[in-house]
Amino acid sequence: MKPAIDAMRESEQLAIQALEGEGRAYQRAASEATSARGQIEAALRGTRRISE
Repeated sequence: MKPAIDAMRESEQLAIQALEGEGRAYQRAASEATSARGQIEAALRGTRRISE
């Protein structure tokens, strides 16, 4: 019985690590998207100033 419980715990830990890694990846992607949006907005503002 103990080996089965240990295997379940190990499986649970692996699942938790995978979910945490996925969460970090989504946070990083969101942060990079926000940064890119800011850069695009700044570039567009610069383009508007040049055309005026």
